Amino acid sequence: MSDAAPPPAPERGELAEEVFGFNLRSVRSLIDLLIAPRKVFASIIARDRTYTPMVRLWLALLGVQIAASVIWGGYGAIAAMSFQSADPEAMAQLQTVIDRPLDEFFELYGSIMSVLHGPIVGGFTALSVIVISRFGEKRPFAVNLNLIFAILTAGSILGLVLMPVVMSASAAGAWTFLITLAIAAVYAATFIRGATPSLAASWTGRIVKGLVLSVSMLILVFIGGFVVSIISIVAALLWPA
Repeated sequence: MSDAAPPPAPERGELAEEVFGFNLRSVRSLIDLLIAPRKVFASIIARDRTYTPMVRLWLALLGVQIAASVIWGGYGAIAAMSFQSADPEAMAQLQTVIDRPLDEFFELYGSIMSVLHGPIVGGFTALSVIVISRFGEKRPFAVNLNLIFAILTAGSILGLVLMPVVMSASAAGAWTFLITLAIAAVYAATFIRGATPSLAASWTGRIVKGLVLSVSMLILVFIGGFVVSIISIVAALLWPA
């Protein structure tokens, strides 16, 4: 009979991470990213593993956003709502080019969008490492990537908070523009508040670099969102009936 001790039961934090994608370290990472971004940036640059890797944290938040979008019927229902709001006649025109009911088409579109959104938008946004790698001292690619996703995660927190407005049919025109500006401002502010001397030595440098990085990230997010939307539409159109 073996005297070996049974393997320890998983800690609560590990269990939470397995089920929800979050654990206590993830929550602390989000809190510090909001209130003390300099600590998070310094930890990423030092590669000391104090915080959850920012790519993983962003993917976890994306999962929360996708789950929350179900309240409005998922990406498919949101796309249908936006389509109708943009042009009342567009739905009838769309019906002429597809061979399935519109509800089924948008449901299929939403399913494809849910799968592709993270990899494609994240991939495009990751190109911002080219910009941040020019700031300050030379750093490993993994460090620059985690810095980019730390900034992106901060913007995603605001996006999640404003999700009811973003997903509302009334969130058009000025509201959409203001929300976009707010997220871009969070990108810039996170870099400005978090940048260590190795990234920017002066306040002027932080502000200029933060604005440049914010604009580049926003452009890449828009491009990624446009690409994934087009791919999802084409895939839904070509999907066997």
